[in-house]
Amino acid sequence: MFQEFLDGLGSLKHKPVALKQVKKILKIEEKSLPKNITNYFVEFTKHTSHKWQRKDKMIFIWTTLKYLEKQGRTDLKPNDDDWIALSEILGAPPELLNSKWIGMLKTDLKQSPWTPEEDDLLRKVMTQKFISWTHVALEYNRASPIMRHAKQVRERWNNYLDPDLNKCPWTESEQIQLLQLVQNQGKKWSVISKQIKGRTENQVKNAYNSLINSYRRNHMQTLDSDEIIVSKLLSKLDPPLLQANASTPMIQPMPTLQQQLLMQALLIERLKSMAFFAQLPGFLAAQQQQS
Repeated sequence: MFQEFLDGLGSLKHKPVALKQVKKILKIEEKSLPKNITNYFVEFTKHTSHKWQRKDKMIFIWTTLKYLEKQGRTDLKPNDDDWIALSEILGAPPELLNSKWIGMLKTDLKQSPWTPEEDDLLRKVMTQKFISWTHVALEYNRASPIMRHAKQVRERWNNYLDPDLNKCPWTESEQIQLLQLVQNQGKKWSVISKQIKGRTENQVKNAYNSLINSYRRNHMQTLDSDEIIVSKLLSKLDPPLLQANASTPMIQPMPTLQQQLLMQALLIERLKSMAFFAQLPGFLAAQQQQS
């Protein structure tokens, strides 16, 4: 199918692509496309289901631009029918091509902040069940005049629109839980956020930094590390809350090899002591008989 597409291009096949205009909407580092770009197609077909290389992106961009140019299109906004046609040409799923194209678009949230209409659309899309944020973004972009990356859609939902999101001030119980989780699991915000109901990664990270920075402001001379500060903060918080949170199961880190060997040595010494004391009554009785 790709060869048929090339044959149908005619003189357009050899016409240079105006990357200057394309760079206004796509994230492209190359100053120009290679002259032998059509030779990349064989390599492209090997990578369509894996992480794309530079050559894969180049043949994809070139083919998409030539396809639109052949149709007299200058909008550089392929629709669903275009992706189906390009899917047949390139031998890759239309959803994959659409997703890759969206991923290369230049979208600045500062220049294009989310609107109430977009939020309503995303809420509507999220009533359906999708297997990934890529599929959510594809469905969203079909109905939205502004294209959004899967990452942008995910962050908008998780940080602003999710109805389960807790936007209230942090309670002391939550702060204790946060500090205990950091103490046991490290600063793994994504993991920790899943264990504190209704709190996002950003909320968890910001709450932790706020606690640490507040302590440092109140103890200007301290040289304590974050780990020591966490321990000191926990020691000052409400004991009943600490006890309640302590009952919450936490993932304990695996001991190191050195720690395991030390524990084994201590266990052996303890067993030796137990064996000695177990034989002690008989030893004392024998001594008394001899005397």
